[in-house]
Amino acid sequence: MSSLITKQKSILAVAITSVLGAWSGHVCSADLGPITDLTESVTINQGDRVYSASGSAIDITSGGDSKYDITNNGIVQSDSAAAIRITGAKAGDIVNYGQVIGGMVNGEQIALDTRGSENGIAYVMQGGSETSGNLYLNPDKYGSEIAVKGSTAAIFDAVLVSGAREFKVGQESTLTLRPQNESIVMDMQADGKVRLSNKSTLNIELNGELADDEAALKVNGGFELDTGASADLVVRGNVQDVAGTQRLIEADSITGYGDLEVTGGWLLTVDSHQLLTNADGDQYIEAEISYNGEASAEDLAQMAIAGGADTTESQVLESFGNIALGGTEISSDVITFTSENSEELANLLNGVSNDQEAARLAGELTPDRSGAIIHAIHRSQNHQLDHIDKRLSVYRNGQEGGFWLNMYGYQGEKDVNGRIDGYEVSGLSASFGMDKNYSENMIVGAAFSINRQDIDTQIYSTNYIVDDYQMSLYGSLNKDQYFTTLVVNAGYSSFVSARTVGENIGYSGNTKAEGDFSAMNIALRMNSGVNYEFGRFSVQPLVAAELNHLKISDYEETGSIASLSYDDQSVSQIKLGGGLNVSTKIELDSATLSPSLMVMGWYDFNADDEQIDAYVLADETTQLDIDTVSGASKERYELQAALDYHMSRKGKLGVALGHQVEHDYIDTKLQLQYQYSF
Repeated sequence: MSSLITKQKSILAVAITSVLGAWSGHVCSADLGPITDLTESVTINQGDRVYSASGSAIDITSGGDSKYDITNNGIVQSDSAAAIRITGAKAGDIVNYGQVIGGMVNGEQIALDTRGSENGIAYVMQGGSETSGNLYLNPDKYGSEIAVKGSTAAIFDAVLVSGAREFKVGQESTLTLRPQNESIVMDMQADGKVRLSNKSTLNIELNGELADDEAALKVNGGFELDTGASADLVVRGNVQDVAGTQRLIEADSITGYGDLEVTGGWLLTVDSHQLLTNADGDQYIEAEISYNGEASAEDLAQMAIAGGADTTESQVLESFGNIALGGTEISSDVITFTSENSEELANLLNGVSNDQEAARLAGELTPDRSGAIIHAIHRSQNHQLDHIDKRLSVYRNGQEGGFWLNMYGYQGEKDVNGRIDGYEVSGLSASFGMDKNYSENMIVGAAFSINRQDIDTQIYSTNYIVDDYQMSLYGSLNKDQYFTTLVVNAGYSSFVSARTVGENIGYSGNTKAEGDFSAMNIALRMNSGVNYEFGRFSVQPLVAAELNHLKISDYEETGSIASLSYDDQSVSQIKLGGGLNVSTKIELDSATLSPSLMVMGWYDFNADDEQIDAYVLADETTQLDIDTVSGASKERYELQAALDYHMSRKGKLGVALGHQVEHDYIDTKLQLQYQYSF
């Protein structure tokens, strides 16, 4: 017997190790070697980095085909060469959703070099992407183009674009040009042009380093708006470096100037702008910029409301605005801040140039109200308790004590509710336990589970990685056909969070507010019912009660100037449940199958919206009372269908499919299970 138990424990250890290995692949990024072949379309996943210290990270020198695209969702980086080089070969579009970071070549940072390509290649900068380094395209190929797509700002941080036939900022798309110490030059093909499509936005950031006759953007070619289009030219940069006369754009010719709206941010006013011609016949746009002495935090809040923000979000934005303006002295040509934090917050908030951007930033500054943190803890706890309930229901059908193992994965989604964010969650877990019969009518046992969840909010780009551990003691008493079970559970959760602030508007500072915090939970669940036998079928009506409590502690972010700290947060549930478990056995020639179906519903008498008391770390005297966070749902329904295969008298394997529904939330779970009876 002891050798058999040892063998079964070895199986358990291997299974748990496998789950942990799967977790590692599930959430961890990878450093990948250079890509040198293009025999099919290539996609670099989010979190992955293609890197080379001595050459190009993507270096295609032969073969390839114009139908093979390169799509980057992660990082493409080189230290000493162009990050992406294509020469003597063909390629399709190069689409960047992530970061392309060029290496230094003779003192010049180069992100892309397709001068030697055999076809015209388009480089697409998607919203939220960042390109660091100059772009060289093949000047002799018609298809050499650059396109910007997406309302979230795509960032270009370099001084040269060369060889493009067209550089197009697409409809309702946004491009941010990071400030440089020299003009950003776009050296186009003959008759090439930079085009702004309808409702597009070009953000030009300034740093005060350019001479009076130097333009922030110089186009060797045409600069034009599409026919009938209107577009925005927004002046940004370090607030203290922007006031005065600024030459924004210079080109061989500028078409559509009358439909171009030139604006500043919250603290900047474009007093006037005009289209002029220099001695060489080139045209340029010059603007007179001053500081807005009438700027107020209330203005920001009203802009956010006009853009769709709710009262909570607008109040949060106003609070940050008050920190930025606290003690700040503003005249038309000078602005003086009382602290570095005030200045950095002013630079963040100055990125707001319209109502929609104000509403978006207000949502990003507001603590996450999706309830994702609370739900993650409840989710792991519910899975643990549900597995034990299912285990004890099997015992009531005649299974002896032993040990058991569940490995499962699940996908879930909580809907967006107005301005309250939703989220998507994926999880991998393993739970295992051991129990023993102490009498004909009593069994006691212990169980442990390890869980990992990856949660992404749907609107405001917040991510949580949750490592969770639950431990339970349980027991069951039977008398004739009646039974009662009791489970005592305690758990610990470790969270790593990343909240994105300001990236959508092209803020040049740190856009990640990163948190590292923990939570503890306890629960008591009692389940009672009666077992009816109808031929081969066992039917068990169930009633249940549960008390649980959780506490979230030590939430404090770092990184972003908008980082927050939360007071400890506690949530309790008082739940009653009812359901039905139906099972049977099917005897086959060579095996026994046991299908089962469990339906359960729960009602939480204590469910209510919860409150987050947050503090702005840039000024800890500023408190944010967020009382509209979505807490626990009042009702929860779950359905699980399972099929067990009896390998022998003592062991069996099973598979189960579960479905859970709460208010605005739904998930599906696939579970593999193993049980061995002593």
